[in-house]
Amino acid sequence: MPREYPLTSKPRNSMKPPGTRSSR
Repeated sequence: MPREYPLTSKPRNSMKPPGTRSSR
């Protein structure tokens, strides 16, 4: 899984917002 939307770490990333990898 790309760390852009690690569903395992953050379930709320299901929406995979554009600021996800910026926050990670």
